[in-house]
Amino acid sequence: MNTIRGKIILAFAIVYVVWGSTYLGIRVAVETIPPFILSGTRQLAAGVLLLAFARWRSRGNERSAVGRAEWLSASLMGILMFLLGNGLLSWAETRIDSGLAALLVGAIPLWVVILERFKPWGERRPVTAQKALGVAVGLVGLGLLVWPADHGGVRMDPLAIGLVMIGSLGWAVGTVIAPSLKHSKDKVESAAMSMLAGGVIVLGVAAVKGELAGFTLASVGVRGWASWWYLVVFGSMIAYSAYVWLLAHVEAGKIATYALVNPIVAVFLGWLLVGEAITPKMLLATAIIIAGLALTLFGGEAAAWTGRQVERVTGRQVGRAAG
Repeated sequence: MNTIRGKIILAFAIVYVVWGSTYLGIRVAVETIPPFILSGTRQLAAGVLLLAFARWRSRGNERSAVGRAEWLSASLMGILMFLLGNGLLSWAETRIDSGLAALLVGAIPLWVVILERFKPWGERRPVTAQKALGVAVGLVGLGLLVWPADHGGVRMDPLAIGLVMIGSLGWAVGTVIAPSLKHSKDKVESAAMSMLAGGVIVLGVAAVKGELAGFTLASVGVRGWASWWYLVVFGSMIAYSAYVWLLAHVEAGKIATYALVNPIVAVFLGWLLVGEAITPKMLLATAIIIAGLALTLFGGEAAAWTGRQVERVTGRQVGRAAG
């Protein structure tokens, strides 16, 4: 796919499907790898490999210098995306099911819409009636999902749920501010720098938490290593690079549509491969959340399409008589 449209479609497909599967990968990996060690090492390994690839690809060509400003941006993105977004998620999946975690993370587009309306810098995006309704519906679905009642075998933990939502908010902040930060012009190199900075920061947290003490590579096992490598290559190197590339070419609200697909993939794989429970309440909450996300992300487009159809059928422009 050489056209920009083709590249956008491919990048969206990767982010949609691969990231949906990483929730299960994390769920399996944290069985034998402490969560912050998992998050830190996968980002660090992916960052090293991606940076080496970026430098190899640009060999012989003049390359823009990367200075302090770019590394500061990478560090900020590392904190928001990998410490808050991924590190807290990895820890939470030691206490809650991967499908539930994916549904909670699915709230990111709701936070993106709110942040883009009230952010104190740059151009603010207005919140249409459809988007406001979508945010309200999505929040109702999230409320139903975590309501303290009989959860039918789904692993629930209030602290873990709260931290996942904080991490989702951190990821949303990173999504919104990324275009205004100074990054390397090479998008692969930019992604690698964020992973390197984030990996170092998350491993620092792992050390403070005492996860490094007593941890041995021999304790990981085949399933753990397979999951770790899958997360490094597909979840971090390929999917995050596609995500960073999209941030530079597509508005944040449209990028966040991956949250419509990721939970469905995660819930299905969790049920199919590790026997995670799916309850009627969970299915209802999923439907409500996805409906809210659809309204949030596509409400304006749907209204515009309806207006065009009215114009075509009646010969009148919506809101104004034809001359």
